[in-house]
Amino acid sequence: MTLRRCPQCWKPRPAAEFRSERPGAMCAGCRAFYGSGQRRSPAERRARLGRAASALPRVLVVARSGNRKLGRIPTTITSAETCPDACSLKGNGCSSEFHVLGHHWSKAPERGLEWDAFLDWVRELPDGQLWRHNEAGDLPGENNRLDVAGVGALAGAAKRTRGFTYTHKELRSEAARCVIADANMAGFTVNLSADDPRQADQRAALGVGPVASIVPFGTRTGDRTPGGRRIVICPAQTEAHLTCAACQLCASPYRLGIVGFFPHGQMAKQIARRLPVIQERRAA
Repeated sequence: MTLRRCPQCWKPRPAAEFRSERPGAMCAGCRAFYGSGQRRSPAERRARLGRAASALPRVLVVARSGNRKLGRIPTTITSAETCPDACSLKGNGCSSEFHVLGHHWSKAPERGLEWDAFLDWVRELPDGQLWRHNEAGDLPGENNRLDVAGVGALAGAAKRTRGFTYTHKELRSEAARCVIADANMAGFTVNLSADDPRQADQRAALGVGPVASIVPFGTRTGDRTPGGRRIVICPAQTEAHLTCAACQLCASPYRLGIVGFFPHGQMAKQIARRLPVIQERRAA
């Protein structure tokens, strides 16, 4: 029997239960539950997915970002318990912890939408809408753990859009790696975040999604990681007035190059000093 994972409940179901081959097609059980026209409460939806209410984060949504770098695209902020200890910037120079963004981030647990309401917001975005998930915060799952079902549901909700995000989750399990790969194939771009070019090689070797990394000051587009992968410096950091809305490089799920970000924020110099000294190889 051929099995296929449902993007809504994230459980393996017989392929015959799906009406089409498209990535967002739900199994027969989820179609009956979600497509009946009856409004389901968040508690009922969580029960259907087999999750406790405390397992999923709250998400603060911004219809039009005021961040000059992002441009006027929708963006979100997810509560801080999702940030993994695997990220070297956690409590150690993360720019999201300071200034205006830090203030909004601290309010996400009380002002943010519950997870199911957030998914409804994503579903209501226009077809093809570019949006940034997690200007602060990470994918669902406390600390280093990835909530596989939560990510699968998000990818299913975002399949008509051009959403993109970044994750520092460790992705040690096969299920975690598979759901990230499936999200990228469905069109919701999940960039694997790395602390330096060496770690970028390790993340790229997983083969489940594009990679973005912090790079030392002075790195140039065309430089190479220790593993020989080409680095492309974030154009919004090198070209005046260019925004994510215009660039869209990080929204490309199938790119091979590593997007490099220079340390930024009020602790940029301290972060730069922690980066390993490596000899970048420039393309001929």
